[in-house]
Amino acid sequence: MGYTHYWRRNDDFTENEWSEIKKVFNQLHSKWGGLLRGGLGEGEPECTDEVIRFNGDSTIGHDHGTFSLSKEHQDFNFCKTAGKPYDIVVVTFLASVDSIISDRKRFRISSDGGDEVFTHALDR
Repeated sequence: MGYTHYWRRNDDFTENEWSEIKKVFNQLHSKWGGLLRGGLGEGEPECTDEVIRFNGDSTIGHDHGTFSLSKEHQDFNFCKTAGKPYDIVVVTFLASVDSIISDRKRFRISSDGGDEVFTHALDR
């Protein structure tokens, strides 16, 4: 199966939430952008009014599963990173979104690595 992170959502993100989520992604991209490529492991990551999508760099074998977070409702989603270098961005980003959406009925995260991977990610 592989090392995977999961998230569940019960509704759309609000405009304010999505704006904050995009801001966080752009900050992470500024910090760790060298690890990130577009969804297929090439080009630039997407950060639009509708979706945030990225992967690791396929030219050096650092890609695995595409991370994709939509502004619109998605019941369940996941990203298999296999622990490749871009995993730190996936984990930190999910932990950040989780802190923006503090209502566990609206947004929940989990990981094959346990809850502590999200706690440690925010410390970096």
